[in-house]
Amino acid sequence: MNFHVEQWYTCGLDYGIVEVYLNGKKVDEWDGYTPSVVRRKTDFEATFKNGENALTFVIERKNDASTGFLGGLDCYRLTPEQ
Repeated sequence: MNFHVEQWYTCGLDYGIVEVYLNGKKVDEWDGYTPSVVRRKTDFEATFKNGENALTFVIERKNDASTGFLGGLDCYRLTPEQ
């Protein structure tokens, strides 16, 4: 089933680059570094299979200006596509 996915996340001085995977396939990425704490949103389209699905967030890199590898996912919303 196809969905429109919206994610709201926090950024700041010590946040890393977040990669998002759905069932092992990279579906999104964001750089969490900003000079002050802010909230941002990203969108992507995804196909979820019947049964269990794995949504994985990985932080292995950071912006050169960042002091850390934090990640802050505030919430996400799945909307079925018509």
